[in-house]
Amino acid sequence: MTKDKFYIVYFFKFIITIILFYFLAIIQNSFFAHFNFLGSFPNFILIFFLLLIFFEKEKNNYILFFNSLIAGLFLDIFYETYFGISVLILIIIGFSIKKIQLSLQEKEDKYPFGYFLFLFLSSFIIYQIIFILYSHLTNPLYLKLTINYKKIFDILYNIVFAIIGFYVFKKITNINNNKQLKLFK
Repeated sequence: MTKDKFYIVYFFKFIITIILFYFLAIIQNSFFAHFNFLGSFPNFILIFFLLLIFFEKEKNNYILFFNSLIAGLFLDIFYETYFGISVLILIIIGFSIKKIQLSLQEKEDKYPFGYFLFLFLSSFIIYQIIFILYSHLTNPLYLKLTINYKKIFDILYNIVFAIIGFYVFKKITNINNNKQLKLFK
C-alpha cells in the first residue's frame, strides 16, 4: 500500500469513528435515556471505546490516542463534567489496556471473551473510581451521593450491552478478516 493510500484509509477510519461516537452519544442521550434500569443508563461511548481498543489488532498509539480523545470529548460534552477529565481518564485506561492486552497476546488466545470481560469490567470500574475521586476533589459532597447500589447496576447494565457489542464486533472482524474462498459449508 502506498503512503497516500495509507493516509486516506486512516483519514476515513477517523471520520467514521467520529461519526459512530457521535451517533452513539445521540442515541445514548435521547432514545436510551428512557430505558433506565434503577437509575442506570448504558454508556455506549465508553463501551464502544473499549471495544475499539480490544479489537484493534495493531499497536498504534496514534489510533489509541485519537480514540481516547474523541470518546473523552463526547463524554465531556454530553455529561456534566469538567472539560478534559474524561479524555485524561480514557488515555490512561486505553494505554493500560493495550499494555495488558499485549502481555496476554504473548500467550495462546484461547479465551478472548474472558479477556474482554476482565478488561471491560476492570476498565469500567477504574473509570468510575477515578471519576468519583476527581468529582470528590472538586465537590466533597459528591462522594457521599455516588457510593450506593447504583454503581453495581451501572456495571451490570453496561456489561449486557458490552457483551452484545463484543459479539457484533467479533462477527464484523471475522467477516473482514476471512478472505479465503469457501467452496463447501
